[in-house]
Parts: sequence; structure tokens; C-alpha cells
Amino acid sequence: MGDESPVQRLRFTYAKGEALRYVSHLDLARAWERAFRRAGLPVAYSQGFNPRPRFQLAAALPVGVTGSSEMLDVWLTEPLPGKEALARLGPVLPQDLKVVHAEEVDLRAPALQAQMRAAE
Repeated sequence: MGDESPVQRLRFTYAKGEALRYVSHLDLARAWERAFRRAGLPVAYSQGFNPRPRFQLAAALPVGVTGSSEMLDVWLTEPLPGKEALARLGPVLPQDLKVVHAEEVDLRAPALQAQMRAAE
């Protein structure tokens, strides 16, 4: 955790299955934070007294709901191919949390929450 600026933004599409149905949004965010650390991804951190990893979940799922096409953006301090990020994250994710796809997104793209139009 240095003063490194983000050089890449990856967008992950993931599925939250039955085993995680009753996991809250905050606990899911903590699970992602742990997975990034365990996978050794070069995640960018926020500034300030209590730096946090820079990532965004598109929308909070209500407790008791599963999802098959959820989205998450993460900012990295070193470029990393999407396929490599998928390979590193897969083994460290909790059971029933699966990353389906990863793609690079422009660093200046609008926040995921601002891009959401509808969910089914």
C-alpha cells in the first residue's frame, strides 16, 4: 500500500450462488477484499488515515437473493490481463462466488452505479 496511482481498471462479472444467499452486501465486500489480497492482485488503495482497496460493486443485492450477472470494478496499480486476474482469483474465492468474465475498462469511465439502468 503505497502512493501508487491506478493504471488499470478491470470489470468483473460474477455470480453469487445459493451458498451465499444470506450474505449481506457488507460481508460480500469484505469477501472481495480478502480475495484480492489472497490472489496477490496489485489493487490500488484510497488515500487517508484508513486506506481501503479501490473497488465498486454495481448494486447491492438484498439478503436472500442470488445473482448470475453481478458486476464489480477494481482499480490496479500494475496492468494485468483479465485472464490472469480470473486465474488468480478463482482458487481464493468463497464457495459459490464465481468470476465469469473480466475486461478492461477506461479509468475515467463513469461509476458502475451511475451506469445501472435496470436489473431483473
